[in-house]
Amino acid sequence: MKKLHLRWMLILLLLIIMIPVMATTTTLNLGKAPLVSGAPDSYTITEKDDLISVLSHFVEDPASVSTLWRQKPDLRPFDEIRLINKDKEPALQITRGRTVKLSPTIKSSTEGRTIPLIPLEHVRQFLMRPVVLGEDEIAESGYIIGNANDSLLTTTGDQIYARGLDALRNQKKFVIVRVGATYTNPDDQDDVLARETLFLGDAELKTEGDPTILTVTSAVREIQSGDRLISLEEQNFTEDFYPHVPRYLEGAKVIAIMGGLTRVAKYQVVVLNKGIEDGLEVGHILAVKHVSQNITDPHASNDDEPITIPAQQIGTLLVFKPYQRVSFALVMKSTSSIGVHDDVTIP
Repeated sequence: MKKLHLRWMLILLLLIIMIPVMATTTTLNLGKAPLVSGAPDSYTITEKDDLISVLSHFVEDPASVSTLWRQKPDLRPFDEIRLINKDKEPALQITRGRTVKLSPTIKSSTEGRTIPLIPLEHVRQFLMRPVVLGEDEIAESGYIIGNANDSLLTTTGDQIYARGLDALRNQKKFVIVRVGATYTNPDDQDDVLARETLFLGDAELKTEGDPTILTVTSAVREIQSGDRLISLEEQNFTEDFYPHVPRYLEGAKVIAIMGGLTRVAKYQVVVLNKGIEDGLEVGHILAVKHVSQNITDPHASNDDEPITIPAQQIGTLLVFKPYQRVSFALVMKSTSSIGVHDDVTIP
């Protein structure tokens, strides 16, 4: 009797394993987006993909195409993407849960989490710690005046002395930074938009007073007198944002390039002179253009009137970290190298 019961249990389990996964299909319109030369008929998403990398198999400007949808598509590893025609325009058909047998060695495309919008490894360092500070934030920060070892440099485990922490009196944990480059308004060099900071380490309050005594809990670089202490605030970043175009943007420019470079291309980071107070937010897609130029015609005998060469779009940016008066943006596409002073507009 027990053998018969066990046999029926095995048969039932086998039937469950052999049940096919019901496929679901959705379609994403590509509008009039130019397709890449030699675009494949189909593509299966891998665990290393992001939305932009998937779209790059099919369209020339993936970031701009993604603004056609009201929310980020729910794409997952093992989903199958097919390039089709819908209403005489290209579209992507996504099939999930293809009819497969659920054996232990076969994965269903219903498994796994939604792939991210962008390759996060290119921006993670800018998301984990504060990268810029406003003038008010610097004024309210503390500063290091020395260490218990009376040495020039400080590292992990050392005790440091600090002043100027009155505005952060309720804080117990701090980030240690070094104030660096100044970001100014391109139209008014006296107007400071923000200051770049270099992350040095973390510190924890030991004894309040004047000076305040803190312990360095981590140090990624050597710490010295004059370095600043700011509050340790949780840096939140959600992958659920979707690309969209701002309704209004005027006077935006690239004002700095991260990493000490003079010109950049795809998947590198630039700083813009516009921020939250100008309406920029996470997910905004922007166009970057070379500045228009005035030249003279060397072949005209009596015409000294300058000729204006119009600005041409050379790339697409995605804002991933807006601050109050500046923003960090990732270069999603570039047909020419992007540099400081290039114009940034609505696509």
